[in-house]
Formats: sequence, structure tokens, C-alpha cells
Amino acid sequence: MSFLRWHAAVLLAAVMLATAAGPANAAPAEPELQRLLDARRDRGSSEWVVRQLEARRAQGHDDAATVAALLRARYFLATAWLRREDEDAAERVLTRAVDDGVRWLAAHAGRRWPDYDALDGAWSQIDAASRGVFYWTTLSYGAAIPYRSIFSRMGAAKRFRRGLERLVALDRDFFHGGPDRVLAEFLHKAPGIAGGDDDRAKEHARRALAQHPRYIENTIVHAIVVLRPERGDAAYRAALHKALQMPVDALPDCVPEQRAARRRAQRLLEELD
Repeated sequence: MSFLRWHAAVLLAAVMLATAAGPANAAPAEPELQRLLDARRDRGSSEWVVRQLEARRAQGHDDAATVAALLRARYFLATAWLRREDEDAAERVLTRAVDDGVRWLAAHAGRRWPDYDALDGAWSQIDAASRGVFYWTTLSYGAAIPYRSIFSRMGAAKRFRRGLERLVALDRDFFHGGPDRVLAEFLHKAPGIAGGDDDRAKEHARRALAQHPRYIENTIVHAIVVLRPERGDAAYRAALHKALQMPVDALPDCVPEQRAARRRAQRLLEELD
């Protein structure tokens, strides 16, 4: 059960989300996409945003920014279903995100990749223009690992790690240090047989925070991966309190994710009491 539980906690409760393609850390290229993404607050609003983005795509907008925004909205919706303890609904949303992401990546690269597993060994064919779709697809794939058969989870976890490493190589500053941030927590929480490595985890966590200090989740991950192991609960608690005080609108392209990060900081503090 440990593998399932750390995956669910790391990849879904943390809500380390991707962004649409474009310059690193920038809002989606079109104001309409940003307006829709800003509307996500809970399950109902997230479902509405997903429907709007699906309709936009059906109208012929199959560009990287639109597809990445749709996958990002689905991931956020999956976390909302998990808060309602509906794992079946979350699994359906995540599975569709992965399937749609892989299909788009395959079409963009001119390849025939039937599923995410087929990307393993073909990472070099995923280019920087695809990083938004790839990031979102990869996070959804990782979050769905607990719903796989027990015999395939370890291989999927290793594949997930390699996907994150490709993202670091493509653009480690994407979405406020997302590749470093997600990889840091994975390496910290994963068992050694799946690629866990505390020293590497600390390197990635430190870089994400140093380069992108205003993104709240970077403070939280640094507290988990670096501060608590090295300096104990007092430093960990202080960092979580700091995260609770950080403004959610300091980065206007990701206010819903910033709110989710503050909720996570509150939950982690409650676990200490």
C-alpha cells in the first residue's frame, strides 16, 4: 500500500500542475485561455472549464496552448474529485488526459505512439514546442499509477521518472520550476528500487526554490525534501507558515494552483499537531 499512498499524496495533493506552451512561466498565449483557467475553483467550476476547452478544441483549435490548457484543467479536476474521495472519477479524468496528450504528441512528432509507455526510449523526439502538453500528460500519467495493476506500477514509476528527467532537459524553468519541483518530490518519496535518491531530490528542490521563490509549492517541496530532513520539524513548520502567508496573486498565470498550494500547507501543518 505504501507505493500507492505516496504516489497519490505526492502527485495529486501537491497539485504540481503544468501550463500551456509558450515562453517559460508565461500565461497562455491567448487571453481567453487564461480567463478559462482562472475560473477553476472547485469541482463544478473545473468541470465547466474542461467543457469549454473541449468545445474550443472541437472547433478546430488543436494548438499546443489549447491542448495543454485542457490537460491542465483535467488534472485540476481530478484533484477536486479526490477531495470528494471519488477515486473512480479521478481515474477517468486522468486516463483521458493521458490518452489525449499522447495522441497529440504522436501527431505532432509524426509518430505512432499508442500509449505513454511507448514514449519510453523516444524522449528525444519530444521537442520544446510540446513541453506544455508533455508536462501535463506526464503528471497525469504519474498520478494514475496507483490505478494500474500492482505488477506494472514499478515499471510505470521508473518511466514517470524518466519522463520528468526529459522535462528537466527540455525546460527546467517551465511553469515556475515545475520539472525540478515534481522530480524533487518524486525522488524524495519514491523507494530506491523506483529511482528514489535523496541527494538528487535536494538538488532539484533547492534549484526550484532559488529560481522561482514566488511559487508557493516550491517553498513546500523544499520544506519537505530539504528542511525537515536536515533541520527538523521547527524549520519545516516555519516554512509551511511562510507558505500560508505568500500571496496567491504574485504569479497571475497560476492563481488556482497557488490557492491549492496554500491548502496543502495548511493540511501539512495540521498533520504536525
